[in-house]
Amino acid sequence: MNLFEKWIEPRKGRWHDHYFFTNHDLKLLLVPLIIEQMLSMMVGMADTVMISHAGEAAVSGVSLVDMVNGVFIYVFSALAAGGGIVVSQYLGARDDRMIHKACGQVLTACLFTGAFLMLVVSLLKKGILHMLFGQISEEVMQASLTYIRIMAISYPFLAIYHACASLFRSIGNSRLTMRISMTANAINITGNALSVYVLHAGVRGVALASLVSWITASMIMMYVLMFRTKNSPLRIAFADLLTFDGAMLKKILGIAIPNGLESGMFQVARVTMTSIISTFGTAQIAANGVANSLDYVNGMISGAAMMAMPAIIGRCVGAGDYEQADYYLRKVLRIAQTLTTILCTCMILAVPYITPLYHLSPETNYYIHILVVIHAVLTIVMGTPSGPFPSALRAVGDVRYSLYVALISLAIGRVFFSYVFALWMHYEIIGMWMAMGTHWTMVFLGAYIRYRSGKWKNYRLTT
Repeated sequence: MNLFEKWIEPRKGRWHDHYFFTNHDLKLLLVPLIIEQMLSMMVGMADTVMISHAGEAAVSGVSLVDMVNGVFIYVFSALAAGGGIVVSQYLGARDDRMIHKACGQVLTACLFTGAFLMLVVSLLKKGILHMLFGQISEEVMQASLTYIRIMAISYPFLAIYHACASLFRSIGNSRLTMRISMTANAINITGNALSVYVLHAGVRGVALASLVSWITASMIMMYVLMFRTKNSPLRIAFADLLTFDGAMLKKILGIAIPNGLESGMFQVARVTMTSIISTFGTAQIAANGVANSLDYVNGMISGAAMMAMPAIIGRCVGAGDYEQADYYLRKVLRIAQTLTTILCTCMILAVPYITPLYHLSPETNYYIHILVVIHAVLTIVMGTPSGPFPSALRAVGDVRYSLYVALISLAIGRVFFSYVFALWMHYEIIGMWMAMGTHWTMVFLGAYIRYRSGKWKNYRLTT
């Protein structure tokens, strides 16, 4: 039995005559994803703490550009997820020839998309920032320009990283992505410390550290994929990156485009909301950036569950076993809800001891406290189930319905109620965060209605 067969061989068990994931398999898939999310959160917090020594303008500039970068990262993630879902379903169908095709096409699509966005942002960076954040101070604008100028170079490498990571997760090998993420994060945080505390390079140093870390991570991923995946259909050659297969690209883009539109519109809405936040003053801009880095811990379990869904649900559906897909969806959701409740409670208790590390004004610290509590409560009540349910629908190929629900809930739940709470009711930044609750509620209800109807069982990519 070769390595590929070991990855996909069904195992005997108590629950079913055969099933794809034992409890041990789920642990091997989910735990590295959770650790990877935790590492990203810790590095994000450390980055914000270190850059805060360069002043609130630096914190504000980095946080604003990170919102823009988030749009592009979600585009790369959507393309990568499309490939990962296709690969997962072909794993379930045991068609290694089609797996190889899908791997090459998703890498090609991500690489060309990353290069295109790098050119666009490099040429239009000043106009983009003025269009989105025209009312910010000149000091914050200069910090934003410095940061985005360097980060734009990282887009092709970010795209490659996300593509490779999705492919490895599709076969259940999340341990590899965790190790590479640990390496990249170590480079990033070491470079940030050197830049801020030793070289006093400020925003420029932080951006360069991030660029080097992403280049390193993507190159390691490509090396493993090309030279260290023997006996696996995941292995590709350089020629595969320049080969276009129209039928396979259509299948991948059929998942990726609706998924990308959904994720992209969400990030565009976040940027729009951030442009409104930028009118509330430097204290609220900085509080928004710090609270976002702190609140990452609240959603990291749900994030790990969402990342695991293509591998779990896709493989079951590829084999035509919707009963197991239903079982694993409910099981993973229970795990995520329990762990998230524990983490959110700990974050609420810990935030008074964390905020002094940022050396910010009392007004900023006050807003950070309020925002963290709001986010933690909303995550426990509705945030966690609003992630895995739509992810499971996308994993079976039911992407159009997910897109419609996402766009409606985004327009009404997030954008409209943000205006209601923040501007009409004058809650400002607090109102913007309250609107998360209405958004998550609408997403969950829309996905749950589809799940209960059973219509998602009519979808399968491998037929």
